[in-house]
Amino acid sequence: MKRTFIIFVILCALLPFTGWAEAFACEGEDPQALDSYFFQTPSTREADGTPTPGAVPADMAPAEPGQGEMASPMTPTTGTPSLTAIQPSLTVQRATPGAAPADMAPAEPGQGDIAASMISTGEERKVPTFDVPVVINPAVENHIEYFQTRGRKVFLKWLERSEMYLSMIKETLSAAGLPEDLAYIGLIESGYNPYARSRAKAVGIWQFIPGTAKKYGLRVNWWVDERRNPEKATLAAANYLKNLYGMFDSWYLAAAGYNAGEGKVSRAIKKYNTEDFWELASHKKSLKSETKNYIPKYMAAMLIAKDPQSYGFTEINYMEPLAFEKVTVPGPTDLKVIAWAAGTTVEDITMLNPELLRWFTPPDYPDYQINIPAGKKEIFEERMSRVPRQERLRFHQHKLRKGETLSQIARLYGTDIKQIMYLNDIKSTRGVRAGRMVVVPVRAKDGVDAHEVVKARYTPSPEETYTVREGDSLWLISRRFGIGLDRLRQLNDLGAAERLLMPGQTILLKEALLDKPENTKGLN
Repeated sequence: MKRTFIIFVILCALLPFTGWAEAFACEGEDPQALDSYFFQTPSTREADGTPTPGAVPADMAPAEPGQGEMASPMTPTTGTPSLTAIQPSLTVQRATPGAAPADMAPAEPGQGDIAASMISTGEERKVPTFDVPVVINPAVENHIEYFQTRGRKVFLKWLERSEMYLSMIKETLSAAGLPEDLAYIGLIESGYNPYARSRAKAVGIWQFIPGTAKKYGLRVNWWVDERRNPEKATLAAANYLKNLYGMFDSWYLAAAGYNAGEGKVSRAIKKYNTEDFWELASHKKSLKSETKNYIPKYMAAMLIAKDPQSYGFTEINYMEPLAFEKVTVPGPTDLKVIAWAAGTTVEDITMLNPELLRWFTPPDYPDYQINIPAGKKEIFEERMSRVPRQERLRFHQHKLRKGETLSQIARLYGTDIKQIMYLNDIKSTRGVRAGRMVVVPVRAKDGVDAHEVVKARYTPSPEETYTVREGDSLWLISRRFGIGLDRLRQLNDLGAAERLLMPGQTILLKEALLDKPENTKGLN
């Protein structure tokens, strides 16, 4: 008995040096006091709870919405992600230095503590589950706070829009064998806005840049931009993320590669000799701050989106999921014709098909599929069968005059010379002669000359016109306003012999740009 008492005294004396005393001392304390120790960046916490120099700061500034975009395209690999790393309940994974990477060995249920901010104080609710590992640390908590305060207004819009696309995105990811929670990468990339565009020219929900979009099968041209198609872009993003996981064998590093480009992440891994994202992020120059923030931002957005009420988002007016059917359009077709056949409006057609950049479906896309409102497929097919092929799309035809060039015609109609050449199968501008009829991608109007079409669709403002006075001539007007004489004649459809002007006559001064096609606001 005496020996046992001596051993007990020795253990008590050694207890402060083992680190257990700190754990016992926390028992019965405020959960937030416990969190203040454990929720530091896993790979940078020392035994005494003091962050090491160079660690990711707790007050790391979150990236502004819409800044994330993908960088250099990668060569597809054959790696397939493992779905064994699944957390069936909201547990917090706390890795320690030397342990397996946080996103490779998720904690088993009961090994971590539920974050204080996630404890339900009211009625019973379903605890969210995750199929990607979740780590909560100061950087994640800081992003949560940002979304709750300074970024609240924008994040609320993101949440409201999420229901329009989230179900489709998760289904696409699941069908590709990927965790459904990767859907929340789209939330921080664009707020699920198919029209989102970054300064780096990344576009759509998944913020593809042109090079990566092309590598993963998305068309980007004058007619369509499939980066703005939620379904096609999600499939491309799923393939990209699968390849990134095959390269890094880590969802955190795959997501970092999605943001920064796999090349930058690969070089950082090699330089700092670690495959742990959190340890990599602790090095000052390993990755840009945007990429270091990307995973905490993703974690925070996912946590809130899956349980918004617990984070103070109690009044969310979710938008309804899009309901539509796909129909095949055999050739380029005017959206007005499609809307009539579907018994809907052009506005509805453009809303359901954000990839369309023009007022008609693309001419270089065989068996193009377009979305129409749900329940309209039967009436669409019946009505379209009664529309003659030549009436589905009618471009205007312009008769070339002597001295006119295709570039001049393109400027006159506010279009692009490449598309005029494509529609007319013109290989070189040198062979184009006066008198040739040229198809221009502008809606045709029966019995009206090409220049009259421009005038009919363009209403100049007062400062863009000049009223002829006595003694005026075209030469004097051209000198007064700094417009070339030939250009002034062209704008006003005046021949070289027409030198006399009548007082009161209106002369156009600025280039007669076409109005944008009807019902395409925001698409050009």
